[in-house]
Amino acid sequence: MMGCRAVVGLLLLLAASQGCQTPLALHHIPGNVHIAGLFAAHSGVNCSELESEGFQHLSTAISVVQTLREVNYIPGINIGLSVYDTCSSVDLAHKAVINALVQAECLHAVSLGCISTAPTATMLAPLLGSLETPVTPLTDPNDPA
Repeated sequence: MMGCRAVVGLLLLLAASQGCQTPLALHHIPGNVHIAGLFAAHSGVNCSELESEGFQHLSTAISVVQTLREVNYIPGINIGLSVYDTCSSVDLAHKAVINALVQAECLHAVSLGCISTAPTATMLAPLLGSLETPVTPLTDPNDPA
């Protein structure tokens, strides 16, 4: 586990040394605390097929954060959000996590971790666990499980 953490730490350091470039996020809301949203809004070759459920999760995350900011839910705290489309790909999900952590560092924001659907959270658990970054899977209120 320590070897994985060292490799990922090195990747983060290298990415940060490249400077704070434009994030790969589909949508970004700046804030002094930051959440990364990772959703499979597309799938297929070149992310060409829309996944309506993933797109709905992505849109809901944006709406919730905007509402929390509008009502000043936590006075003095501006919740930021960057949403990424994983395109149903483990590799793109890993790339999005690294980009989100680098962007939080570049923006001098406190990272609160990631939110995603349960399948995405499961595939990211080993990487996020090694980075000691929390991931919260979204649950469907209509799901009897």
